Amino acid sequence: MTTSRNLSRKQRHTVKWIFDRLVDEHDATQVTYRMVRAYVAERHPEIRVKAGRGPPNAFVPQSHRPGVEAEVDFGDVTY
Repeated sequence: MTTSRNLSRKQRHTVKWIFDRLVDEHDATQVTYRMVRAYVAERHPEIRVKAGRGPPNAFVPQSHRPGVEAEVDFGDVTY
């Protein structure tokens, strides 16, 4: 699989290149550069994870019942 990272700089999918192709090939006159840039910025992390080049966004919510668990940090406090 060829990814944009493996391509030369001129062959990479940039926001400008995507925008130009949308306008030229699909007559997307209602699409603005800013819209394409926002969409690419939103999708970029997801695409990197699917390609195996980035960590997935992992968040594990934790809930603890009162009095069941405790955490203690030891250290010196000076004022």
